Amino acid sequence: MFSKKKLLPSILILSSLYSVSSNAGIFDLPDNCTYGRAESFELTSDDIGNGVEAGYDIYNDNDRNYDQAELNSWKQLVESLKEIIDSYDYVRIESPKFVLQNQSFRVKANLFDTFANIRFNNSEFGYVGTDKSSIEANAYRNMSFSKAYGAGLVWVNRANGMCSAESVWVQKPPQIISGDTSYNASTGQIVVNTNYKVDKYSEAAKNQNKLVRVQVNITSDNFNTTTSKSINVSELSSIKQISILPHAGAGLYSVQATVYDGNYVASLNLGNTFVRDGTVIPPCPRCNKN
Repeated sequence: MFSKKKLLPSILILSSLYSVSSNAGIFDLPDNCTYGRAESFELTSDDIGNGVEAGYDIYNDNDRNYDQAELNSWKQLVESLKEIIDSYDYVRIESPKFVLQNQSFRVKANLFDTFANIRFNNSEFGYVGTDKSSIEANAYRNMSFSKAYGAGLVWVNRANGMCSAESVWVQKPPQIISGDTSYNASTGQIVVNTNYKVDKYSEAAKNQNKLVRVQVNITSDNFNTTTSKSINVSELSSIKQISILPHAGAGLYSVQATVYDGNYVASLNLGNTFVRDGTVIPPCPRCNKN
């Protein structure tokens, strides 16, 4: 959870180091912005600092000249963050909790009236665009985090001051680095080894109730039918072995490995494995051999 004692040093450090806007005021966060905090894996103030640092990479940005107006704009943002840390109210903004770096995602604003102009913002780019609320009193905007990695903040506001903010985790997609397959004649199973990696900012990493799912899919070349087997594991990176019975008996099978991090999936085709022993078994009464 957020702590004002923990937040203040981060605010001071950030305000002295970072300047991110080319227009003064672009990062203004309304004073009455409310922040929804409901999950045990919510980010901390230190996470915000680290995420912004990764996003702007100012230490290596020699092409920009940061002026006082930019610095003042950033100071206004981090000072405004202090006002929303201890608030808890109805969250009018709806955003995915986990988003992929450099990929678009949609943010929704729930309002109390229609045809109102809603400004959409995030902590990497500031203001990203405006949408007018529909007859259903909803407004939408696609946005992304280009370089930010870790914590991010998104918020919506309108001219009358109503504002709602939400934190997100900006992550990299899961990966299947490599894998191999073999046939175990003694057990009659196809054995698959999967070398995977899940990002440290994914839901599987941040939510203690969410596990990584590793899955193997085998497809019969004879019948074009597929069967799957999966395991749930806590390791964010590892090599896992899954043994699966060929559902159509003898024949050629294509093998695919997948990993799921709670929101995103990575897949890798591992080629074909030939089951030599036994006979061809139709996997269903009406299945016909190709």
